[in-house]
Amino acid sequence: LKLIRTKKHINVLFLDEVFSSIDVNNINNILVLLKSFANEYNINIFVVHHAILNQDMFDRIISIEKNIFTEIKEIQ
Repeated sequence: LKLIRTKKHINVLFLDEVFSSIDVNNINNILVLLKSFANEYNINIFVVHHAILNQDMFDRIISIEKNIFTEIKEIQ
């Protein structure tokens, strides 16, 4: 993660399904690491995941439901 900060113009990191083969306890450990990294280096991290994660670890949560019409909503 710190290698990303060697490029000063990068401030967004997209992570898609990075927790797919990790147990729940380690997911929380990684979320703590990602949150501290985001705060320390002032970087935005977007996590895409298809299961419920600890909502307290995120500043914003956006849900996308695909039915006949796609619904995008922010979860409070």
